[in-house]
Amino acid sequence: MLKALYNPSPMNPAINRVHNVTTRQRWRSRHQLRHNMLPGRWNSWLFDENSLTKRLQQRCRGRFSVEVLSEEVCQPQANEIRRLGMGLRRWARIRQVLLLCDETPWVVARTIIPLSTLRGPLRRLRHLKNRPLGAFLFADPHLERSDIEVSQLPTSAPPLSLILHRFEGHEEINWGRRSLFKLNDQPVLVSEIFLETLLTN
Repeated sequence: MLKALYNPSPMNPAINRVHNVTTRQRWRSRHQLRHNMLPGRWNSWLFDENSLTKRLQQRCRGRFSVEVLSEEVCQPQANEIRRLGMGLRRWARIRQVLLLCDETPWVVARTIIPLSTLRGPLRRLRHLKNRPLGAFLFADPHLERSDIEVSQLPTSAPPLSLILHRFEGHEEINWGRRSLFKLNDQPVLVSEIFLETLLTN
């Protein structure tokens, strides 16, 4: 059964000085959003607590696939470090992927896995390759998930900046969501950014 996961432990304010921050993002839970801020056409996607992978597979009448854009060990952004409750100098495995239907990108996803999480049975997360993370997460009966947070993300925000060359007239602002998952009490932060192509196909 999926358990509720509440606010992470507070972090040192010095975390704001992390140098690799490329954009300021404000993430809000549903109750922090005014009614007129809610993106009506995206609501059912943003706040669905079930597996996004499974829902996309059901919607796609063709071939669903995962394309890895990048995967590397580096320091997360400051807001990600705070959400994960990591120390300033800790490193993580950062995986950025496209979720596609018939080679049309629908969602861009960014996963932050602290290196301390990649131990024991969770070492398998190092070797996902082009397999969807959601299938791994939701197969765990003890999975815990935080409240969903949402944000409007500019195209300069990772991982959107990696895919701009694929689109003409790409939206300048995109709605995204993120959740903190815990597997064996170890954190994984998953952000999912929805593209217009999901609604137009």
